[in-house]
Amino acid sequence: MLTTIIFFIVIAVILAIVIGINISSPIDDPYLYLLFWLMFFVTIATVLNVVFTSYFYMVMRNKKGIRGQQGIRGEKGDSGQQGKCDPDCKNGLCSSSILDHIITVLNREEMRQGRPGDLQQIDIKNVFLKSKIKSICGSAEFKKIAPYKGQDELVKYLKGIWEDIALRIYKSGGLNYFKSVGAENDWDWVANNPWNEFKKYDVYYWGLGKEYRPQLKDSCKPDDAMDKTSPVIMPGAQTDYKMPATKDMKYSIMSYVNLPNFAMDSDLAESISVKNTRTSQKLKLYNAYTYEPQPDIKAKYAAGKQAKLAKPVKPMSYLLGIPGQKTGCYSFTSSGSIIPKPCDPYDANQIYELEFDNKAGTGQFKIKNTAAGKYISNSANSKYLTLAGRGDVYSAAPASPSSNQ
Repeated sequence: MLTTIIFFIVIAVILAIVIGINISSPIDDPYLYLLFWLMFFVTIATVLNVVFTSYFYMVMRNKKGIRGQQGIRGEKGDSGQQGKCDPDCKNGLCSSSILDHIITVLNREEMRQGRPGDLQQIDIKNVFLKSKIKSICGSAEFKKIAPYKGQDELVKYLKGIWEDIALRIYKSGGLNYFKSVGAENDWDWVANNPWNEFKKYDVYYWGLGKEYRPQLKDSCKPDDAMDKTSPVIMPGAQTDYKMPATKDMKYSIMSYVNLPNFAMDSDLAESISVKNTRTSQKLKLYNAYTYEPQPDIKAKYAAGKQAKLAKPVKPMSYLLGIPGQKTGCYSFTSSGSIIPKPCDPYDANQIYELEFDNKAGTGQFKIKNTAAGKYISNSANSKYLTLAGRGDVYSAAPASPSSNQ
């Protein structure tokens, strides 16, 4: 092998010299002749260097050197920019956190029964349950309420609800419900369907995005037995489902929103007292989703074409109560003004939503009329309400002893 290499090297040198002599034969000037041969050998050396370098790279590129001893730790570098978690990331953290809590609850119950209690996330196969968690965490309602106390506090609140529902499912459907694909109704429940209890919470409807509140419909009784002045609230296919009583505060997001106090009017309508941070004027907020209107209001939607006028109410919707009145609320008119009217949760002009401060923990928000798309503001004398592009900022205030303020 070595002999062959030497042979080809000698042949290459001789060939190079012959080529160089033939090329330089026309040159008569001795200085130019010397310069030619200098450049000629430099060119050959450059070509050889490229060839040898390429060969060296091909041989050494996959080889690793011997690992030496660890050196001295260097100085800590500057801190980088704080990372930002996009909405999908936050939703994933919320869903995973709730699912982990459910697993913790189930493992605790399993160990009480003398079983291993080694359930993990991968063991949860129930598509309906997992999709419900993701729907709530990814909902517009979740994003609206999260800034009020922060996402961690809201997830903690949702964990408490899911713990109650998970225990009900476990006791009525067993652990196999969680391990099976399962659904809401297609299961042999030992007791009542636990999902019907969950439907009493307004958070159950977060993320559904359509008209999902049970609506006022005509009674299905025979004509001779029908009381046309009293509508029947029909929840759809779930005939065993019952709307929660308005006095059951635990089902309402109001129990989470209202930090200082919770008021119960004499008509059992749950409300929170809010205060204008600029004028200190107080207002009442009713949970429109669970608000039970007066019989004369319900009678408007009892039968026929009038029943279609009832607008479905979504969770996180509110009625703006008039201080000192039990059944009076502020309503938006076509002329753009705010007037007092009997509280009617099915009247779209009386529905408001809260827009919370982006900074968690401030406890401040604006009140927006959904029909007008504008914010509530107090007039200069703080007696009347108006609609404005920016609106005033409100905060929860302790309810008065009479619970009417």
